[in-house]
Amino acid sequence: MTLRTQLTLVKRVPGGTPVSYGHRYTTRDESTLGLIPLGYAEGIPRRASGVAEVQVRGQRWRIAGTVCMDLSVIDFGAGKAETGGRG
Repeated sequence: MTLRTQLTLVKRVPGGTPVSYGHRYTTRDESTLGLIPLGYAEGIPRRASGVAEVQVRGQRWRIAGTVCMDLSVIDFGAGKAETGGRG
């Protein structure tokens, strides 16, 4: 299955920032986080949290934190990202 979307928010955060419900994921270092408007309501299983990967501009990135109802967070680490980039 292939789903296509765009990054709706990109934000630079300091290391130690907790991400998503339950703060099950915390950034190790300063990181760039991106939101994609796809979650379990769109068919991404919650068990994909921290396991599944998405592809942005030809590179694969793991979902960070818990998959929410209508969004998921991607940790780009030191990588660059910008809103509107296809996910």
